[in-house]
Amino acid sequence: MRYLAEVQKIGTLGIKTQLKLLAYQESEQIWSPVSDEETILSETANKYKAGAFVLVELNKSKQVQQIEEAARPLVGILQSYAHLPKKLQRLEEDIKLWQQSYSEQKKMLTRRSLALQNREQQLKQQKEDFNQKLDRQREQIDSVWDDLDRLRQQLNLDRQKLTETLQQL
Repeated sequence: MRYLAEVQKIGTLGIKTQLKLLAYQESEQIWSPVSDEETILSETANKYKAGAFVLVELNKSKQVQQIEEAARPLVGILQSYAHLPKKLQRLEEDIKLWQQSYSEQKKMLTRRSLALQNREQQLKQQKEDFNQKLDRQREQIDSVWDDLDRLRQQLNLDRQKLTETLQQL
C-alpha cells in the first residue's frame, strides 16, 4: 500500500531514521489520513533529511518496498485538485443545462399530451355526432320504407278496386 510519510531522525546524532505515516492512498484520487500515529523504522530513508515528505510503498508486513521523494508527486496531486473547482463548475453548468432541457421537454410533452387529449375529445364528439346523424338517417330511411310499404299496399288496394270496378262495368 502507498503512504505519505514524514522522515524523522531518532537520537541526538540522527543515526536511526523512522517514517511517520501520515496518509494512505485508497485509490487514484483518494487519500485518507492514518488514524493512529504509526511510525516505521527504515534504513532506506537514511538518505532523506528530517522533515522531508516521502511516498512509501509498504508490503503487508509494513516493510518498505519502495521510497521516493514526495515533492513532485504531491505537486502533481495538488495540481489535479486545483482543477477540480473548474471541473465541478462545468459539471454544475451541465446539470443546469440538463435540467433546463428536461424542463423544456416536460413542457413540450405536457403540451402534446393536452393537444392529444383535446384531439381525442374532438374525435369522440365527432363520433358521437356521426352516430347520432347516422341514427337519424336510419330512422328517416325506415320511415321512407314504411311509407313505401303503405303506398304499395294502398296501390294494391286501389288496383284491386279498379279491377273490380272494371269487371263490373
